[in-house]
Amino acid sequence: MLVTMTMRNRKRVKLAFLPALAAIASVVATASDNRHMRVIELRGSDARVVSKKSGERPLKEGDEVSEGDAIQTGVKTLVTLALFDGSRLRIAPESRLNLSSLKGDTRTIVRWDMKLDRGAVSGDIVERDSQKPKSDRGIKLTIETPIAAMGVRGTRFLYTHEEGNEAGKAARTEIHTGRGEVLFSKTKDFREDSTVIVGQGYWTFLEAKIPKPDGPTKATEDYEKLLEKNGL
Repeated sequence: MLVTMTMRNRKRVKLAFLPALAAIASVVATASDNRHMRVIELRGSDARVVSKKSGERPLKEGDEVSEGDAIQTGVKTLVTLALFDGSRLRIAPESRLNLSSLKGDTRTIVRWDMKLDRGAVSGDIVERDSQKPKSDRGIKLTIETPIAAMGVRGTRFLYTHEEGNEAGKAARTEIHTGRGEVLFSKTKDFREDSTVIVGQGYWTFLEAKIPKPDGPTKATEDYEKLLEKNGL
């Protein structure tokens, strides 16, 4: 017996497939977005992105930035980036942050490696797992400066770098931890003999020509006030 599908039945079949198609599209979009960060806040008017692909251009809210891009902020300009997992990075005024490299594929981000040439950046990073950062295994984000490196799985932090000058002032990098723990070292291989773990409510620093950072010191200034002082 031959059964002919009516127009109404065909419509029902199409509608039944729509949720499945939407789910597939969502997965594809998420996978694509994993390799980018989005500008979700821009205060001020002097922010630029330098891209290897498209050169230098003004940065605006809603823009996507990705591996190889560098973000520069001018006076009184603040940029907030959103990562695919809900993590946030804020770039302070008069700073330059390079999104150096991304380890992973379009579905799973293993690690972002960045470099802070100057200025300050704060982060609210979603924790990947419950393990404590006692080695570089499982680190989700690293940020180098010209003289130091930090690494986190999930935490709140303030990271600053001040350049040296000809008058003899040494370059200086500081790390302040608002939540969780941060690995801090001379280099991002985070060797045990030259790395300190900076816990919540503590801070430390490294200056040029110093082989490794001192042990963490209890912070005497409120973390939120430190953010405000640095324009974050």
